Amino acid sequence: MKKFYFLAFIALFSFALNAQSIVYSDGFEPSDFAYVDGADLVGVNNWQVFNAAYIAKSINNIGNGADASDWYGEISTGGFTQVQKVFGLVAGQTYEFKLDVKRTNGNDAESQIQVFELGTNTTLITESNPAMTNDWAEKLVTFTANASVNHGFRLRQTGTSFIQFDNMEITCTSCPPLSVNDNDAFEFSAYPNPVKDVLKFKVQEPIVSAKAFDILGKEVLSIQQPRESINVSSLSKGLYVLKLEAENGAQVTRKIIKE
Repeated sequence: MKKFYFLAFIALFSFALNAQSIVYSDGFEPSDFAYVDGADLVGVNNWQVFNAAYIAKSINNIGNGADASDWYGEISTGGFTQVQKVFGLVAGQTYEFKLDVKRTNGNDAESQIQVFELGTNTTLITESNPAMTNDWAEKLVTFTANASVNHGFRLRQTGTSFIQFDNMEITCTSCPPLSVNDNDAFEFSAYPNPVKDVLKFKVQEPIVSAKAFDILGKEVLSIQQPRESINVSSLSKGLYVLKLEAENGAQVTRKIIKE
């Protein structure tokens, strides 16, 4: 089963084996996100769909996804439409965006992946080969972020064939080689993850502080004497490390993503 995962990094934690950090990975598995067979993607896991006349949905079809998986996304009406995910990036860092795609019938089929700097609506890069076949193939672009702002990662359908897409992955290829692993000094669970506004957690120890760090290790949120939740609505979309400290000095860390 394909898994949703991402690595965040902060100073003073253990060195990783390479200088890459996965910002986001999505194989459409319902165990990772709330995907339902045949359901519209609009609003699910923050997917955006441009052009309401066409339908983008999640599909469960055993063995027919990329890498013979069971789940994938599909633009199921011929025509022109686009789907997008949004994430905050760090200026000066280099990123790789890739996505597996295929067409589902014999009609003309073209699609491209693109990255936009939102706010300025600047197109940073567009994948150069729009051609598609009936077999799964990877589309990939590499770019450097100009500003620490939200970026749109988009699949653009430019032909008339139905298309399918799977294994979306965004990786920072230049990020510092520091990583943090989940640390279970005491029992701790945090949900929902990804989170939009309020992150709830369950612990068996009295907590004296909750702190969040961005992917460069900067402390961006600090709450003293939290109860059973913290409000993260002030954070930009992206990856963070949450650290809780108990009264006895024990600490736990979790990787979270802010939608």
